[in-house]
Formats: sequence, C-alpha cells, structure tokens
Amino acid sequence: MGTSEHPYENFLFWSTYMKKLILRGFFDQATSSLDQSNYNLLKDEDPILFHLIDDFKLLLQNYNISGFSKNNRDFLLWKQTMVKLRDAAVIAECKNKAIATELYELICIASGYSSKIHEHSSSWYECFLAEYLYGLPSPELIDEYIKKALVYYNNPTPETTWEAACLDLFQGKYLTMISTLEYLDPSISAFIAILVEASGLLDK
Repeated sequence: MGTSEHPYENFLFWSTYMKKLILRGFFDQATSSLDQSNYNLLKDEDPILFHLIDDFKLLLQNYNISGFSKNNRDFLLWKQTMVKLRDAAVIAECKNKAIATELYELICIASGYSSKIHEHSSSWYECFLAEYLYGLPSPELIDEYIKKALVYYNNPTPETTWEAACLDLFQGKYLTMISTLEYLDPSISAFIAILVEASGLLDK
C-alpha cells in the first residue's frame, strides 16, 4: 500500500505514524494528520469505519492534559467514553479490516489498556508517558508509572545520556542528574544546578 493515493489507505499511516503520535501525546498533530489523511472519503464506502475514526478524532481533540491532571473526574469521563468507543470497535463490521484493526490498537492505547501500551512502546519514556496520559494523569502517580515502565525496559539507557538525565530527574536523583548534564553540556548543567538549588530540591 506504499503507492496509496490517500494517506488513510496506507497501512503504515496507522501502524507506525499515528501510533507514535498517540503514544507520545501529540494530540494536535494526530488530529491534523487525520484531517489531512482524507479519511472522510470513507463516509460512503465504509461508514462504520468513518464514524469510528471521526469519534476517535473528536476524543483526541477533547484531551486536556492540564485540566485532566487537576480534575481526575473530567479525565475519567473522557476515558469512559474512549472505553465505550473501544468496545464499539471490537464488534464493528468494517469493510476495511486492516485499517479497522490498526484503529482498534490506537483506541486501546488511548483507553489506557496497559498491555497494548507496553506492546507498542519502543522505550521506557514512551511507555511511561502513555501510562501517565491514559491511565490517570496524576502527578502523584509519576513514580509508580516510572517504576512500571522500567520493569519492561530494564537498564533502559547508558548513564551519560539525555535520557538518563530525564530518568534521574523523575526519580528525584538531582545530584546524579546534574553530574550527567555536566558530562553532556556544562553550561546547561550549571543553569539547572542553580534552578534545582533555588527550588530547595537539594535539601530534600
């Protein structure tokens, strides 16, 4: 399907491109890409699939990361609707089975289905972010999500990388993070060290 006339017809659009956007929480890019994929052409030839995609796009548009992290009730209502869409996708009789199958995988990820998140993540940070976004976006659960991701990605990164610095930050290892940044970029390390000290994090 590499020569498909419209993006929505290309299997890789769903299985790779859209999947990465959903896992990493790029909601604006995901909805824009769906609009540009010309999936609206399915309205007549495969109306059930069209409406599934349309409903999925609307839910992505309604995801509010800052609002949901402060109001779990609003998030749970959003998630409940996504789960209902997942249930509808399971029994939907779509003509284009390949696209319907990949769409179902995306909906599973966005409904917080952990096994699907782990299956399709390619790194600890993808796994962590998707669990945070679609499990329950509560700052209090960040440590739990990090530990859960590391179960699947043991020793995920060398000690002196940007990924390692991010992981140290999430785990509260501020001195280790600063040391890693010193190796990578001394100027950034000095700036971050000032911010961390000023915030009192080194006293904890």
